[in-house]
Amino acid sequence: MKKLLSYLFALAAVAFAFTSCEDVPMPYDYPNSGNNSENVDPNAKGQSADNPYTVQEAVQLIKDGKAPTTEVYVKGIVSKLDFYNSEYKSLSYYISDDGKTEDMQVYSGKGLNGADFNSKYDLKVGQTVVVKGVIKSFDKKGTTIYEVDKNSQIVSIEGEGSSDQPSDEKGQSKENPYSVKEAVDLINSGKAGNTEVYVKGIVSSVDYFNSKYKSLSYYLSDDGKSKDLDVYSGKGLNGADFNSKSDLKVGQTVIVKGKLELFTDKSGNKIPEVSQSSEIVSIEGSGETPSTGDKGQSKDNPLTPSEAKDIASALGEGNTSTESYYIKGKISSIKFSFDAEHGTATFNISADGAKSAEFTCYSVYYFGNKSWLEGNMQVKEGDEVVVYGKLTNFKGTPETAARKACLYSLNGKTE
Repeated sequence: MKKLLSYLFALAAVAFAFTSCEDVPMPYDYPNSGNNSENVDPNAKGQSADNPYTVQEAVQLIKDGKAPTTEVYVKGIVSKLDFYNSEYKSLSYYISDDGKTEDMQVYSGKGLNGADFNSKYDLKVGQTVVVKGVIKSFDKKGTTIYEVDKNSQIVSIEGEGSSDQPSDEKGQSKENPYSVKEAVDLINSGKAGNTEVYVKGIVSSVDYFNSKYKSLSYYLSDDGKSKDLDVYSGKGLNGADFNSKSDLKVGQTVIVKGKLELFTDKSGNKIPEVSQSSEIVSIEGSGETPSTGDKGQSKDNPLTPSEAKDIASALGEGNTSTESYYIKGKISSIKFSFDAEHGTATFNISADGAKSAEFTCYSVYYFGNKSWLEGNMQVKEGDEVVVYGKLTNFKGTPETAARKACLYSLNGKTE
């Protein structure tokens, strides 16, 4: 009898254990358990290349908070090629239903069937694409951008398109660019906007080559004679690097693509400009090589202290110019007079000798780039000097590079 009771108790314990297991949650989700999965109809809208969302439908889903977290298919026309990432071999571009507006960004996407892009121009404006990827939105400085997230891929491409999108609207294509005067008028009236436009002009001055960013600052005008529009730190043809100041010639006609803005320098001057990172899309003519009479390149046409300060500031912190410049001014203050031990002097100059808008001549040698010796002339406040040498941006301070500049003239004397 005791054995029978023990057996019955054992059966009851086993039955209770199996029943209790139904109340214990699984430590992980089995496939098709229903957790975090979506039952997607492959024939539903946006779930195949044969039945993709339009761009407007995709954008509306995002706006309504109903965008799937899984990949969908979106069909649109390429309206703009934005940025090629050479590291990831991907391309950021815009699509819309009509190919004229930037309704949805395809961010850092791959090419046909996931292939790498090899350049910005592997895809053409005007081509119709079906893209497979996750759709979402993000905030960019207060502006909502609707996008296909990174790592998308194109599953079909139709049409030949073009590398640039012609437009009937003034300034929106290289076929219909703004003149320099039209661009300057837009800037001065506050109507320049924040999108890239096309401007055609003649190079009137090649100002400065930035060896770090491989860019050039130069001026344009409609007649090639005046400095009406400053193209600041721009790139070359189709975004290529510049290798020297002589890569662009005064007199050449260019079409530049970039953003317009009104820049205020440290002296309060308002300068209409094409902002940093523009690119040239067309160059015509051979122009002429800038002469040695260019500003700062000869003793007869030296930089002012303010101009030297601007050029050194534009170098970027820690950088030194590849070229040497002549700078003329009056000594406004002296930090270290010439002495035989160091052979150099450090002083500030300004246009009129006042202690404002000063430029620092740091550790400059004497005449002939030689060390100063006892018995040589000494500098004093109020002296008119011309200093020749390289410029630098030392921890944010624009000045002559230490021991890479010298005194060229002192009150008209050169020796």
